Amino acid sequence: MKDNAIIEPDSTDMSAAEGFAFLKDTAHILYLRLDRSGQILDSNRFSQNLLGPLLSKGRIQDMIIDFSTAFDLDRIRSKGEKSHLFSINTASGTPLTFDFTFRFMDNSILVFGQPDLEEINAMRHDVTTLNQQLSNTTRELHKKNAQLRDALDHVKTLQGIIPICMHCHKIRNDKEIWNRLEIYLSEKTDAQFSHGICPECIQQHYPDLKEEA
Repeated sequence: MKDNAIIEPDSTDMSAAEGFAFLKDTAHILYLRLDRSGQILDSNRFSQNLLGPLLSKGRIQDMIIDFSTAFDLDRIRSKGEKSHLFSINTASGTPLTFDFTFRFMDNSILVFGQPDLEEINAMRHDVTTLNQQLSNTTRELHKKNAQLRDALDHVKTLQGIIPICMHCHKIRNDKEIWNRLEIYLSEKTDAQFSHGICPECIQQHYPDLKEEA
């Protein structure tokens, strides 16, 4: 009977397996497994999506910016330093800061990176500020558009063929009434007229004034 007994899997092993599967496929933290020199041996989906082709560089030292020359796994191991803030390049081109935790195993190093909360809060503040500026700009744009529409409502244009008398220059309106040019334009546009007299008309209609001048 013992030979045919079903062996139940150990619950502790199942829990560890499920936790590792969550870390690899679902968790929103950076996970890398390195060899003792910093060469990347394994990573989770979050890291692959975040870093993309940068993972092909091979070493974690090559992804860290600003303080890459100060990054020393041997020093971290010898001094027992487990948590460090480092900024890394990302596939999007935007550097991000992570709080890295290092776990040193026999032949490998496990790296876990949590996003820097201060940086996240600063980014949220920047996004909020930009949204506010965008909202203000949108309101201002609506205001300008309303002013433009109001101005366009007051613009009158003349189009088409205008019938005009070849002698007196009166214009025939839509009601078949002949009006002086200034009356027609005043009705059809926002133009206003002031009357004067040109030199030729003075000579033609007021020759005495011309001689006195």
